[in-house]
Amino acid sequence: MAKITPSPIVSNIRGKIGNLIFQRWKSLNICRNMPIGIHNPSTSRQSIVRNLLSSLRTAYGNLSIDQKVAWGEYAQSLSAGGNADVGTYQLIRPQGTVMSGYNVFIGTNSRLNQMGLPVVLVPPAAAIAGPTDIAIADRDFSSGFGLHVNLSETAAVGDYVRVFCKGSWPSSHTYLYDTHAITSDDITAGFVYMEVRTIRAGSSYLYGDLPIGFYYGKELAFQSDIIGIAGYKSSNSNVITKTITNTVATSLVTLFDLTAPLYQADCEAFAVLMGITGYTGVQWFAAMVVNFCVLNDIDWNVIVDVADMTAAAIPVSIKLEVEGGYLPEISGYDSLVVSYVPL
Repeated sequence: MAKITPSPIVSNIRGKIGNLIFQRWKSLNICRNMPIGIHNPSTSRQSIVRNLLSSLRTAYGNLSIDQKVAWGEYAQSLSAGGNADVGTYQLIRPQGTVMSGYNVFIGTNSRLNQMGLPVVLVPPAAAIAGPTDIAIADRDFSSGFGLHVNLSETAAVGDYVRVFCKGSWPSSHTYLYDTHAITSDDITAGFVYMEVRTIRAGSSYLYGDLPIGFYYGKELAFQSDIIGIAGYKSSNSNVITKTITNTVATSLVTLFDLTAPLYQADCEAFAVLMGITGYTGVQWFAAMVVNFCVLNDIDWNVIVDVADMTAAAIPVSIKLEVEGGYLPEISGYDSLVVSYVPL
């Protein structure tokens, strides 16, 4: 992308000349090559985003001249300062320093839309403080683990905390993990608590919002900010990371040893089908038991023998475990249908 410096002869240029396209971008004149082709899957999510952007473009076009001037002045006042870059991953991008009033109007209202808040036609009048930090709360693995987003003294009821997440594996992308409207109880406590029970995956092996038992040995990163009800985006928190332990509890290893040899063989075959280096049948068995208990509000520590598994109605085959959502669906899983039979 090339930037164009206006001259007394040409102050503005738009349109196409040959394979070159001239346009305005963030208050700059730029030139880019015309794309050879357009990849347009036209998914339902794309349609939602396109409809939102279309409605926001229309809303901006209907603003008065004074309102557009106000958004332009607000854009000039913004900077990327105050966005902490701490930890292995920087998940939330700071606001750009070169932005037009139109860019800021669209970005502000897109963020408000994430929280289900209405469109604002005037820019925020005042800045808001971001979280002082984000930290891992001390919680038992069987119910997930918790995050504390610690609030500043100026935090206000009704503003929204956003938490973003990213995994350490190459195919993981940053995504909005959760949002929370700050309450008076949160203000009194000085923090917002969020529980992490599932993580979104998008690799060739795992996809969707999966219980944390699928992430043995993986590192997860979290970062937060606050969005004011008037649309102001705060500075970012630090980045916190947590590694889900890949050590299988002794009680789960013992429980696996009590299962039928054919079922154990199926678990080992499932681990091979997954194609993840270092994973074994006992690890996937342990992940399945923990995931089942987390999703059904059972303390997995009390499942110590076959009778406990039967009483808790833990699935009795790989096929049932996959179709129940306790193990990921992969090609060939339905060939592993041996029922759970205790020794």
